[in-house]
Amino acid sequence: MFFVKSEWSDEARENLKRALDIDIDLVGEQVKRGIASLWLIDNRSWMVTRQEFETFVVVAYEGTNLKETTAYVIRAAQKFGCHDIRFHTNNPALIRMLREYDPEPIEYVMRIKVTREH
Repeated sequence: MFFVKSEWSDEARENLKRALDIDIDLVGEQVKRGIASLWLIDNRSWMVTRQEFETFVVVAYEGTNLKETTAYVIRAAQKFGCHDIRFHTNNPALIRMLREYDPEPIEYVMRIKVTREH
């Protein structure tokens, strides 16, 4: 697998819009400011990561070869001294797709809109 660290772009935004949904502008800004990293994998998959203390966070992933990519992510997390990896996803099938790694769902995220569109 070939990982290329990339800058935020219209192409990244287009490819990650399903995975990031309403957080796309926030995450794009995090990549621009160096808080998060954007990766193009084998010219067909996109991933945003960041490190939070001893946790390696996969903020978003969109593309193919998730299982193979996860093996690389595990090695990277170990290299950076992380104790665990946290995946954010809008796709509950991710748990099934990564079952060989024994993923543990740890939270539910809810959104409450405080403004109404008229």
